[in-house]
Amino acid sequence: MDDGRNSRLRSASDRELANTLRERFADLNWEDEKARRDLFEQYKKWMRPAYLEWFRAVGSKYADEELQNDINNFMKQYDKIKKTIENAGAVHVNIQI
Repeated sequence: MDDGRNSRLRSASDRELANTLRERFADLNWEDEKARRDLFEQYKKWMRPAYLEWFRAVGSKYADEELQNDINNFMKQYDKIKKTIENAGAVHVNIQI
């Protein structure tokens, strides 16, 4: 009988998922807001089972908050890199991350 834990544990240690996430983030056009939103929604779907397992004792609210914190941190890092490049005046630099 599968109580859901197998799928949660699988997503937490799935190398294929990790590679897919790396590829999707590497290929993302960060300037395309819709593409970012779509990827972040997919990220939440892929990662939520692992976060639910991690926060099993305290509930799904914390898993969802932590997923949103991840996304906020991704955007902060991108914004910081973008501003650094813009301040350097290096318009010829490809800032795709």
